[in-house]
Amino acid sequence: MKSVLSKIYLGDKSCFEKAPDTEEYKNLNKLFEEKLQDFMDILLEENFEKLDNLIGLQMMLQGETNLASFKEGFKTGLFLAFELCKEEE
Repeated sequence: MKSVLSKIYLGDKSCFEKAPDTEEYKNLNKLFEEKLQDFMDILLEENFEKLDNLIGLQMMLQGETNLASFKEGFKTGLFLAFELCKEEE
């Protein structure tokens, strides 16, 4: 059985491509898609491209934020593990 770190390294376990599997997430995602489509239907082609670029940049920013949060959470987990090991000594 592979360790969690091995799974992360090998790409078998990823925090970046998995969306929450909750009804709340699904409902919010559906609502966002509907509202975005309504807005895109009234845009001129030139404005549609600008919006598409803006959404792409926002997704890149969110990816960077997710990565930073993952790293910070991982470090916190390591600190907790070290602290627990010291308590057992």
